[in-house]
Amino acid sequence: MLCSSIGLDDIAEVCRREYEHLDNISSIKFVLISSILYHIFEESSMLGVSTELLAEYKAHAKLCRANVDTGLANLPLLLSSTATNVQGLLLGAFVSIDQSRPAVAWQLCTTAAQLCIAAGFQSVSASMHKSPEEIRLERILFWNVYILDKALCLRLNRGSCIPEYDIDIPAEFSFHYDDGATGVHDTKGITKFWLRASIAQGRIYEHLYSPLARNTPAETRVAHAKALAAECRSLLQEAKVHQEQYPMNEHAPILTEIFRIGEEIQLSVNLTLVYQAVSALDGQEVFKNECVEAARRAMRTHKRSTHLMRVGPYAKSSYINWTILHTPFAPFFVILRHVLETLSIDDLVLLQEFIESLSHALDVSNRLKRFHQLCHVMCEVAGLFVGVKLKLNNSSVTVPEMPQALDNVNDLLQQKFSIDQAPQEQPQRQYLETQEAPPPVVVGGDPSLPGMPLEWDPTTMGTMDWTAGYENILNLMQDELQILENYPNAGLF
Repeated sequence: MLCSSIGLDDIAEVCRREYEHLDNISSIKFVLISSILYHIFEESSMLGVSTELLAEYKAHAKLCRANVDTGLANLPLLLSSTATNVQGLLLGAFVSIDQSRPAVAWQLCTTAAQLCIAAGFQSVSASMHKSPEEIRLERILFWNVYILDKALCLRLNRGSCIPEYDIDIPAEFSFHYDDGATGVHDTKGITKFWLRASIAQGRIYEHLYSPLARNTPAETRVAHAKALAAECRSLLQEAKVHQEQYPMNEHAPILTEIFRIGEEIQLSVNLTLVYQAVSALDGQEVFKNECVEAARRAMRTHKRSTHLMRVGPYAKSSYINWTILHTPFAPFFVILRHVLETLSIDDLVLLQEFIESLSHALDVSNRLKRFHQLCHVMCEVAGLFVGVKLKLNNSSVTVPEMPQALDNVNDLLQQKFSIDQAPQEQPQRQYLETQEAPPPVVVGGDPSLPGMPLEWDPTTMGTMDWTAGYENILNLMQDELQILENYPNAGLF
């Protein structure tokens, strides 16, 4: 379905045609063929094949992925504005997202957008003398680039390279898809829904999260948020009917389920981002409850879809990279703040279950490991905070323990708030070494709080501020944490 969605209706014919000229194949066609084969082998690995065949498919997929990287590294600086070049760049971007490399995907998507604009794919006048089939392919490619661009811009906090005022073609396209069982499907309804969601994503960044939007008056941002929230709610309501239109993939039905679940989560994340941009403003209480409900919806949808990560390595990586990491996963941080404000045990458990689910997919990428560790550290400290507050309020409620707790986090917390132990002084040599070394990234505003590991690099998460408006989220608990030093019998450890 992925290849069909970008106009590659007969991939067998494409491969045969290019394999006849292997001695003189261009870098972009090498990327195109390698990307097609990569997706074929990865999808084939999900068919319940034998262990030996699975290992063979994964080895071939790994080789094809390496070939994609080689082809991308050898691409010329200037590419002609052809449909084949755009297809190659798009497939290269898809493979990059599969590898948790959104910055690379953004570079490829930006180049593809420049080729589309240079060729006039977005212009009615530029298509006047072209055949209907050429126009169909060009619009398939342009709108695919547009959809990917809007998601990556929100993910990386970068402006779109496709100006809306340059587009005068209808916001619709369709592609031929044969599911192998019921024949060719009409996809116009599906793609129209995709475009509406992407247009909303673009407006979320432009009106709420861009540098210009952050400097606009609060009243203006609230007005934009209300309009965008209405659109996002409408999309969520229509999603159930829309998802019934998805054609079944006879060869890899689990991919269709990943598409459906991922789409529902992304729509909830979009709504959360809209509400969060306003509820995080100083003095603004509007949308606060709605923001929490949207975040809960995203987290609960994820909770009921964790079985997808047990199907196989490719299903797991596809779900993580295209659902959890593809756009800013703000729901976690919204629920975290809500827990700190309300001491909600149910929501704390929701956070813990989210972290536990990600712990089974840490082999997907280092990017997920870092995100998981960030979430785990913050949830550990939030649990400590809730425990302190409940004890001070003489509550009998028990705070659930984090599953698979991070030993280094517990050690840091016990070192900071040790019970019946005097703080140990650091040797002078160690102090000097600490002064010479770069400081770790601190979770909160106080450098005495647990820090992230030295190898932590926020830029690898993308430059999007996933906790917009919550920069001092841990400062909410500073005063309460200090009380621990005066309560040696708190019994928290």
